[in-house]
Amino acid sequence: MIKTLLIGIAGYHRNDFSVKHAVKLIQTFAKTIEHNLPYHKQAVQFINASDMNNTGGMTVLLKN
Repeated sequence: MIKTLLIGIAGYHRNDFSVKHAVKLIQTFAKTIEHNLPYHKQAVQFINASDMNNTGGMTVLLKN
């Protein structure tokens, strides 16, 4: 998710994109997503419903 968000921010800021943008994104992501318990439950439900709760599924998620 962070990779996709970084691509979007870099595309938006183009030549003005800097490390400050990347750090701000990661801090905001951590605050908003990582500390959100309902999000974690929904993510686990999605992984289970998509039959990705196995080695192959995790490989796909981690590889991207």
